[in-house]
Amino acid sequence: MARSKDKKDRSKAKSVGKAGDTSQAPRTTQHAFKDLSVEELTKRLETSTDGLSQKEGQNRLEKYGYNEILGKEMNPILKFLSYFKGPIPGMIMAAAI
Repeated sequence: MARSKDKKDRSKAKSVGKAGDTSQAPRTTQHAFKDLSVEELTKRLETSTDGLSQKEGQNRLEKYGYNEILGKEMNPILKFLSYFKGPIPGMIMAAAI
């Protein structure tokens, strides 16, 4: 039962975004952006070729936050021990014996 449902979901995913289908929301991937004209791109991103105004920049900062990727903190001891996980460190230790 779950298998047929999964197959239906995949067929729906394949049918989304076919050529000539304008009923779907516009794609916002890197490939879609590179094919747009400057005018269309600035319209879609709601900006201008001069950039954002100070007020608009502040509004977007409040709405979306800083443009940063937060790193995952790892315990230094666990990070050190992770270097000894896997087949290569095991082969080096076996060769050293």
